[in-house]
Amino acid sequence: MNADERRPAPRFLHLLGRRYFLELALIIAAKIVVLCVIYFVLIAPQPRADTSSAAIRAHITDSPTSTQTP
Repeated sequence: MNADERRPAPRFLHLLGRRYFLELALIIAAKIVVLCVIYFVLIAPQPRADTSSAAIRAHITDSPTSTQTP
């Protein structure tokens, strides 16, 4: 193999490549942490609808039938 035909080294093997990889990994990790905090602080505490069978049955039977006319 001739010196002119050598492939360049992968970017992550150089010092700047390692720094780039580290910064990229930290940005991704920070985004994941921020999204988890947003979820647990804002979304998770919201009340959930009661989806038990009895609650659904009560909702269906108690609803007024305004579409039917006498």
